[in-house]
Amino acid sequence: MVAITGIAPAMAQTAGQATTPPADAPDTKSAAPQDTANQIVISGYARSITNANRIKELSTSVVEAISAEDVGKLPDVSISDALSRLPGLAVQQASGRAKYISIRGFGPDYTTATLNGRIVATVDDNRRFDYGQYPGDLFQEIDVIKTPSADLLNQGLAGTVNLQTYDPLKAKRTFSLNIQGAVGQYGALNPEASNKGYKATVVYVDRFADDTIGVSLGASAIKDPTQDYHWATGGGNGNYYGPTNPDSLGNIGPDDIQNYANSNTLYRQSGFGHVVFRPNDGFEMSLDGLYTQSKTREYSRGWELPLASWSHDTPIAGTETAQNGYVASEQWLVNPVLRNDYNTSDAKTYALGLNTKIALSSSLKLVLDASVSHATRHDNTYEIYAGTSFLNNTNPATATITRQQDGTYGVNIAGANYADPNQVSLTDPQGWGQVGFNNVPNLSDTVKNLRAELDGDIGTGFFRRWEVGVNYSDENKVSSYYGYFVCLPGAAGTSTVAGCGSWPALNGGPSSVAIPSSIINGSVTPYGVTGTSIIAINPLAAQNLLRTAPQSEASNVARDWTVRERLLTGYAQLNFDGNAGDVRIRGNIGAQIVYTNQSSTGGVATNATTVVPTYGRARYTYFLPSLNTSFEVARSTFIRFAASRTLARSKLDNENASFSVSYCGTNGCTTVPQINGKTPILQGTGGNPYIRPYFSDNVDLAVEKYFAHDQGKIALAGYYKHISNFATQNQILNTGNVNNGGPASTTTFAYDFSAYTALVTNPGQLTDSAYTTNGWASAPINDGKGSVLGFEVSAVVPLAVLTPALDGFGVIANYARTSSHIHFSNGNVITLPGLSKDVFQAQIYFEKYGFNARASYTHRGDYLGDYQLFNAQVTANLTKAQSTLDAQIGYDFKSGPLKGVSLYVQGHNLTNAKTISYVNNDPNEVNIRDQYGATYLAGMTVKFW
Repeated sequence: MVAITGIAPAMAQTAGQATTPPADAPDTKSAAPQDTANQIVISGYARSITNANRIKELSTSVVEAISAEDVGKLPDVSISDALSRLPGLAVQQASGRAKYISIRGFGPDYTTATLNGRIVATVDDNRRFDYGQYPGDLFQEIDVIKTPSADLLNQGLAGTVNLQTYDPLKAKRTFSLNIQGAVGQYGALNPEASNKGYKATVVYVDRFADDTIGVSLGASAIKDPTQDYHWATGGGNGNYYGPTNPDSLGNIGPDDIQNYANSNTLYRQSGFGHVVFRPNDGFEMSLDGLYTQSKTREYSRGWELPLASWSHDTPIAGTETAQNGYVASEQWLVNPVLRNDYNTSDAKTYALGLNTKIALSSSLKLVLDASVSHATRHDNTYEIYAGTSFLNNTNPATATITRQQDGTYGVNIAGANYADPNQVSLTDPQGWGQVGFNNVPNLSDTVKNLRAELDGDIGTGFFRRWEVGVNYSDENKVSSYYGYFVCLPGAAGTSTVAGCGSWPALNGGPSSVAIPSSIINGSVTPYGVTGTSIIAINPLAAQNLLRTAPQSEASNVARDWTVRERLLTGYAQLNFDGNAGDVRIRGNIGAQIVYTNQSSTGGVATNATTVVPTYGRARYTYFLPSLNTSFEVARSTFIRFAASRTLARSKLDNENASFSVSYCGTNGCTTVPQINGKTPILQGTGGNPYIRPYFSDNVDLAVEKYFAHDQGKIALAGYYKHISNFATQNQILNTGNVNNGGPASTTTFAYDFSAYTALVTNPGQLTDSAYTTNGWASAPINDGKGSVLGFEVSAVVPLAVLTPALDGFGVIANYARTSSHIHFSNGNVITLPGLSKDVFQAQIYFEKYGFNARASYTHRGDYLGDYQLFNAQVTANLTKAQSTLDAQIGYDFKSGPLKGVSLYVQGHNLTNAKTISYVNNDPNEVNIRDQYGATYLAGMTVKFW
């Protein structure tokens, strides 16, 4: 017989039913009666495919699903990798790991993830759910809900991903252990690092007291190292001479080159527990909890090579060559800023949930649910600078830069050995006024939920069941940030603002510090560098030889804020199931009323050391209707239609009340319009605590055909979304060098800055009639509207339907195409952040006689992705298409003394795909390039029962 995985999370499992509609998942019906005269036993990977198809078939919504076998056996390092195999989903990596998911072209800030049907706290800067924090093998099932129903809370603009831990009264009894080792294609790129990792997972599921009590427990530990050949220009901002400002020969080239070798290691420990008590069909209580903690440690070594008139490096006349208008090669006399950076991140998340179901009568049920989750993250980025001389006064080397095939630049050095401590010291080669910097962001997030629902049966007519409920949610997210300069020893000098001060000339201190052998760990060779290697020193030990000085509060304050959102949601839904002739019609119709009380506290810096608190609040109510219908027009053939309105609240840093004011300098703010004929001298930027949610009005149409006892499927889905109230993703997104063609800024408005005149270092401007303390401020508002149009086609075909000779073989393929345009009032247009126009995935598998093999190919078209800049802020860059290949082979022992043992080997990213982003809408102007190499894994799973 066909084994089906139930889809009900803890929130709303209906007592007495094997497959039931959860309150936070699509409405479903129990499986149709099966032909018991011809029972078919499906096991292994084919069973997991059948489970996923059956979930999709039974749903009235458009959904995708992954069962435990998928996550455990696919060649996927994380949940995100597994989800990227589904139609309309795409993944974005960070540090070589799949962390974030886009659904139907919407980036991770516009989709929602839940744990057992409940929203959970996140460790991200905003709303993005970091799937890399969670081990996939601790979850029984993962559902992607693309069309919402009224009883689905926490809807995203594009969809909701629901992670479900093992329900012990539904899952099979099991006690299993998985042990896995991994090795990277690249050896350790830094002397402290390793390219070898491991993972260990244990899962226990059992039932007691005549199956009235169920317990499931799981734990996982992982060490996951990645190596990265990294290249950037302008800290990722993309500093090019540019098409409107070419160099003296009319060519385009970078004015800053960064070549790096990065080694990043993730350590993560996770555990979950789930206890269910169901003494009879009229009562059930369950308690579930999950805890995960992680830390990443990254050594990032290389150099920053300024190649511009503002630097202390100089070009060698007559050496520049070009091709097609781009600098092909050139020689410079340089003293690069040698970088020994160390980045740390420590995160923790816990989530607890209690659910109770009580049958008040044979036709009425009460469901109560309460949950709390809390997440914290602490980062620290240490930058330590070195070079051969202070201000490039002596010993410049000759650097030959050469354009590479992928648009980056390699560098050959002659005349210097940057690994020699006799030539290199801790100093300021370019006169930046510092020999390092520390960014220290901290985040905490707390989410509390309380929900009550009544479910009632109507009878045997067209409308079968009703639901009414109310949910209260309270989320409080806190961002705090501070930064400090790393300085040469000695007094701070005469500077009147925070920082290293005027040194070393005015404070009598040294212009460099020798590097003792005790802190030298070896050397590294960054990406694209020849002729020299770079000294590898212990960054923390080096900082202990130096001095630190705080950054100005005016720089810190914009990232110090608290945002609180209190939501009260009422909902009602009617579920129907009937026939019109030979066509079975199932579905639901309903609506939500969502009241939001949104507030933020922050601050405004009135000078370098003083911050004045700020506060803002907005309250609003919205109505969100939804309709889902499924027409079974022939056996196992469905037409689905859905219509709904969904909302997504703005990014949290958009909602914050903090405001940053800056002084434009002695010439005033010359890049903005004058005000009443006068030049502003101050400008400001910040969040908007009064911003409203984004809206999407959605229409979906799908056709699906299931065959071969639900092992096979062919589906076609189309969708249209009208977007309104859209606000830009972040302010950096809008700058021309990152996403040219988007708004020149967030909404800009006149503002009276007279309260912040203490920031003006030239007092004469305050009395000069040519200048004014009125200026321009910017903040995000709901200024955008547009549309998303797309379709998805997918197929799962067991090849035995073609000929019995291919029994055991199968293919899975899907293709999604999406287009979007968001228009702003200034006439500019952007695509949705995270959108790839084309996403294609194909997989071939074989499973028979205990052997299994799979290969999976994924292609993602160009998209607008998120990247972290040098100052620990996130920007959005246009990113080139990527193609990856993963594979796995294994063997499952079905009998004998090794019964229950499975062995496997996997290869991940066998194409060694690069991540390359670019600026100015010109793919030739590359600003970030990362390449992590393949990962090879081998493991063993033992099922003790």
